[in-house]
Amino acid sequence: MNKKLTLAVAATALAGLMALASPGRAQTTVTAFAPFTLTPTAGVWFKSDVRTGGNASIVDLTGVGGNLETNQPLPIGAAKLTTDSTNAAKAEVAVTNDFGVLNNIIGALAVGYSWHKAANPGQNPNAAPSLKLTFYNPICDETPGLDCFATLVYEPYTNGFGNFPTQDLWQRSDLDASTGTWWTTGGFGFLNGAGGCPCMTLTDWITFSTPDFGQANLIAVSVGVGSFNPGQIGYFDKVTISGTLADAVYDFEDLGPCSLNVDIPNTTLTLLANCVTDHTLLVPDDWTLDGDGFSITAVDPVAGHFLGAIIKNDGATAYVTNLVVTALGLANVCDGGDDRLRGILFDGAAGSISNNTVVNINQGASGCQEGNGIEVRHAPFDNTGTDLAVAITGNVVSGYQKNGITANGSVAATISGNVVTGAGPVTYIAQNGIQIGFGATATVQGNTVSGNNYTPKDTTACGLLLFQSDGVRTGKNVFTGNEKDLCNFGRGGGSANPVP
Repeated sequence: MNKKLTLAVAATALAGLMALASPGRAQTTVTAFAPFTLTPTAGVWFKSDVRTGGNASIVDLTGVGGNLETNQPLPIGAAKLTTDSTNAAKAEVAVTNDFGVLNNIIGALAVGYSWHKAANPGQNPNAAPSLKLTFYNPICDETPGLDCFATLVYEPYTNGFGNFPTQDLWQRSDLDASTGTWWTTGGFGFLNGAGGCPCMTLTDWITFSTPDFGQANLIAVSVGVGSFNPGQIGYFDKVTISGTLADAVYDFEDLGPCSLNVDIPNTTLTLLANCVTDHTLLVPDDWTLDGDGFSITAVDPVAGHFLGAIIKNDGATAYVTNLVVTALGLANVCDGGDDRLRGILFDGAAGSISNNTVVNINQGASGCQEGNGIEVRHAPFDNTGTDLAVAITGNVVSGYQKNGITANGSVAATISGNVVTGAGPVTYIAQNGIQIGFGATATVQGNTVSGNNYTPKDTTACGLLLFQSDGVRTGKNVFTGNEKDLCNFGRGGGSANPVP
């Protein structure tokens, strides 16, 4: 085991094993991370050993040949490991957790990964991404001078060092206790001083080792390339780990600028940290984007300016919650159609937008008719279409350019419990707190709307604007500091917010 990973694992494992352990088996989860973190956190892949000349990243696999992944609900991606032409170059990433005590998991232990070795002139054609299992034995702490960590390495070969990997083809290695070719990187105290080859199965190593080895915890799994194998290009994905305390399937996707946890069984994307984007981020169809209190900030790209919504649906249903959406220093350039600035946009989608903070969706003191904080819309923009139900609840919206919350077209909106705050008396744009228009129907209840005031007399800013709507029910809203609290240019008839 390399020293860097030993120290990193020890720092988290020794302090965290008791906290991670739990009775019974955890439910299988599927997660993805982009990019890799720099420090170890339980369940999160990190750069455990990336030496000079090595690189580890999450990439889009478009254009990568071979038997690619299929039936993916998200864009096809994978982890990529590379080394340059020097022998010292290495790229290794790892995940730490408490996967169970070896004696308890040996019958149930299942580890596997999908891997792809790209052809590259000058590389060792026999080298491929290898997988490592790292064990920690607390019993050996009682004997001074013993190394309490052991690493077993799996190379994707069979029959010793025969049957070398095929290049430019995705392959799968599903490992268990009795198959595969394993070796160690050296003597590790309770392994009877054995190291390197002969190449044994995992069962052989356990049998060959001292009885104490069975008390060791599997605490880390890693995948790497390099170290006297220059010029390597390797991909890996779908790492599965099954023990007694936790099951996990790790799937790697290129999800853009934001680091996200992807839970495929629960169709949830969870933001792991604040991030910045210069383009629209899409929520997959019928998925939830959970900000977990973190922020996504829109900035202008290096060339040009930010276009369109910051967050947008990518299908017929979407959910956005617990997210901070904001913009910083956007150029004052007027755009129309899909390129208009919005914070969160549902276009042709049902779902919910709840408990978010949407702030500063603007281009400064701009008169451009865009910059809506939250907007839901669906064609046709009259009362002839089939309404899509959208709930907009519990959000805080301020610093918007044109409207705080907008529902236009064939939508049936429930807008409740929101706090919408305009810029106060301004001369450059007529803001509206909430707009229901162009055939939309809505219940607008329990909102606090303030500060929408356009000082020139030719146009009126409204707390609640109804424009050619198709039935709106209001109640228990609080309006303060608006030029006009209610502007009714077509409330519409019939019942408000009918079930589509």
